Amino acid sequence: MSTILVAQSNNNILTSQQKMLEEQGYTVELLRELGQLNGLSGKSINGIVLDQTIASVPTCDSINQFRQKFKAPVIVSLDSDDEDVHSLFLELGADEVISKDAKPRLWRARLDALLRRQSANAHYDDTPQQLSFGQLHIDKNTRRVSYGQERIDLTTHEFELLWLLASNGGKVVKREFVYEQILGKYYRPDTRTIDVRISRLRKKLYDNPSRPEKIKTIWRQGYLFVTDVWN
Repeated sequence: MSTILVAQSNNNILTSQQKMLEEQGYTVELLRELGQLNGLSGKSINGIVLDQTIASVPTCDSINQFRQKFKAPVIVSLDSDDEDVHSLFLELGADEVISKDAKPRLWRARLDALLRRQSANAHYDDTPQQLSFGQLHIDKNTRRVSYGQERIDLTTHEFELLWLLASNGGKVVKREFVYEQILGKYYRPDTRTIDVRISRLRKKLYDNPSRPEKIKTIWRQGYLFVTDVWN
């Protein structure tokens, strides 16, 4: 049975989410504020649900703080269905987002999908843990990226996107595959979510956005990580 940590600042919502998740078969640990985080040290946590307030605390990177402490994926429960808000929290590092008013069946589906991906990543990985291309160095274990003498700060999704493309360096990776691997959802041809993330990744890696040479878009196919332009 999986244990889910729910961090929720609203007691009424906390109680209802606890009940809903327990009815879906999960064991639930509760946290009402960040100050209680150290009291959960040593707990075995499989997944984390953060409310929008805790996930957006301005004084700390709370999403990655929770993930690093428990080595578990993070889903952010949002007050809004606005796609821009959803995109923002994914860019801040959330592994998934969901409306707090979503039906229990969708909560279960999203959490189960996250836990399956986490389990697969933990038990199956044939790729090297470090990749280097000229002056670009990518370390999967520490999730560090450096280009020349500069450390490149990436969000969780940006790192996963770079790793996916770089580990397939020199080959076109289909857009549908990138979407499903990074977002964990079936491909939607009407969304530009991956295009936006590719654009931001290019900017951080000093690739020309109007004429990219490092991460190219191959029309009607996908994306190509060029291996010999990182000097």
